[in-house]
Amino acid sequence: MELKQDVVIGNIQETVNREIHNILIKNRQYMLYHHTPLYERYLLQYVKEGNKDKLLDHLSKIPDGQAGTLSKDPLRNYKNLFICGATLVSRAAIEGGLNSELAFTISDSYIQQVEELKKVDEVAYLYYQLICDFTDRVHNIRKKNYSGIVLECCNYIFKHLYEDISVSQLSKVVRVNPNYLSSLFKREVGISISRYIQKERVEEAKKLLTLTDQSILDISVSLNFNDQSYFTKVFKEFVGMTPKQYRAEIRKY
Repeated sequence: MELKQDVVIGNIQETVNREIHNILIKNRQYMLYHHTPLYERYLLQYVKEGNKDKLLDHLSKIPDGQAGTLSKDPLRNYKNLFICGATLVSRAAIEGGLNSELAFTISDSYIQQVEELKKVDEVAYLYYQLICDFTDRVHNIRKKNYSGIVLECCNYIFKHLYEDISVSQLSKVVRVNPNYLSSLFKREVGISISRYIQKERVEEAKKLLTLTDQSILDISVSLNFNDQSYFTKVFKEFVGMTPKQYRAEIRKY
């Protein structure tokens, strides 16, 4: 079995090597070169910085070369390039401070959407939207100017919203004293850790009320509120209406 696999892999490697030489010969003859790494590096740097102005200026320039060929079918080729681009851009956004779980989910969602498109220009426009989306999200995070400790707390809360979260637990995650963490968080974010957790859970509840048919009781339990009446009270403080009123309002449209 292993011998057969070795033969198959060997044949593939031989085909790949032959194709590499053929492509290089053609590209050199007709001066068809990939764009320089510098073009890509600048693009990813602007995403990482959340610098929308420089990004748009960069995108308006004609690249000094062409994109790679990942498929002989033009539409499939652009979709494959889109997937590669989404992977790189999402990593740049994570380096810029975007929550990794959120970044990967955004990337996955865009990739699923691109597979539904039927035209090359639609794929190109969606890629433009993806880059701008990630850059805007990084910009919104960076303008808050949170310290690494607070940002790590926010990211932990984002990932563990359906679990019990305490200041003591968070202090162990970020490796600082609980009192210091509480003080630092309040100073930078403007509200206490517990209030921030409530706010994030209410935002999640709004999505559940909008996108699912889960009962209000089930939502309150899953998001770790003590009981439904307390959940309703907190929800109204942030939203200005009860969960029931909110669901009824959004379903009018």
